[in-house]
Amino acid sequence: MRRGKLSTLGFLVIILIVVVSMLTFGCKSTSSTSTTTTQAKTLKIGYEDWTSFPPGMFWAKELQLMTDLINQQGGLTVGGDKYNIDLITYDSNNTQTTAMAAINKLVYQDQVKFILTGTGGSVESALSITEPNKVLVSCMAMGPTVLDSKYNYVFMTGVGNCGTVIFSKWFLETYPDKNDIVIVMPDMQMGHILGAAQMAIMKSAGLNVRDEYYPPDQTDLSSLGTKIKSENPGAVWIVQVPPIKAIRDAGYTGLVMSVQAYAIDDLLAQSTPEALEGYIGEAMPTEFDPALTTTAQDFKNAYIAKYGKWDNMDMLGTTIYQALITAIQKAGSVDVDKVAAVLSNGMTWTSPVGEQKMVSRPDMGNSRTVDSVTSFYIKQIQNGKPQLIATINLADAVKSYTDSLANMPPMSGPPPNPTI
Repeated sequence: MRRGKLSTLGFLVIILIVVVSMLTFGCKSTSSTSTTTTQAKTLKIGYEDWTSFPPGMFWAKELQLMTDLINQQGGLTVGGDKYNIDLITYDSNNTQTTAMAAINKLVYQDQVKFILTGTGGSVESALSITEPNKVLVSCMAMGPTVLDSKYNYVFMTGVGNCGTVIFSKWFLETYPDKNDIVIVMPDMQMGHILGAAQMAIMKSAGLNVRDEYYPPDQTDLSSLGTKIKSENPGAVWIVQVPPIKAIRDAGYTGLVMSVQAYAIDDLLAQSTPEALEGYIGEAMPTEFDPALTTTAQDFKNAYIAKYGKWDNMDMLGTTIYQALITAIQKAGSVDVDKVAAVLSNGMTWTSPVGEQKMVSRPDMGNSRTVDSVTSFYIKQIQNGKPQLIATINLADAVKSYTDSLANMPPMSGPPPNPTI
């Protein structure tokens, strides 16, 4: 009898457990569904560039770091979803064939819907693949092709076009008595293309400028230095660092400057402290200690933590990446058309380079905002170190650039390659 009572009691206990379990699991099933919907998905982003050579080499490190930081924080929040980013990188090896093979692979094999590419890429050629496949390209490509209104999915987010205008206007206001400028370029196809483009922009900004070319493979540039010394212009504008020493060694004591964002370590690696004394150029916020902005300092700290030291000589890769990430978040979707719509309508964002904004190009017949402007910093080398001498905030930079577009000559020809 006792055993029978225990069995009955045990049976009742089992029934109670089953009922409680059903109620409990019923509650948990709702929570499980919620957990499933918030579980991180995967967002593929492609990066194609000349990653085995600066600046692409630095860009690859920047982009990987920014990807890691997002993933370590649980992913990118887009609408109500989380996405871990899968950054797929291919080296173009600075050849058209390899670059196009990489774009083909990204689009057709990896099936990415977003591509980042920079100065070593082949954006113009890639558009024949990316546009019909609705793949959005966030890039640094200063040629006219990417600004053409017939394209819907390519954006010049790398703030490469605005710098010459902003710097030129600042220079004219600061040194009105030095408005006799020689721009020194390597005597090669891309040198002539870039020289013509920069001269046109500088002239539209009011500068009196003429060009001078030198053999790009010649190490002895003393004849160039002698010529500059004899002409004695108010200022010399360079796009490569090596001529600086020859110009100074020849005895030229005027201003030497560049709109290229050469970091101090990059300058010192190619010239001497004596030759660089007084050099004026664009500055990156990360060049200074502490960095000029909180965003730049946070990035610098993370870079050092990941790579062991700060050796970054080119920060512009962060602009094309952060522009894309911001557009996706503002769109609240990974739908390419929705992301493109955000970029096309004057989006602003912040990167380690500064505050940035998309702007339209009415001079190119394009009312969509397909180009970009950044707040601008100017440095002068003093005693071997960069000293901040001017800051142009975003509002002033945008006004300076957009005002100049009315006087901008039509852009034509192959795109200049800033790596030269």
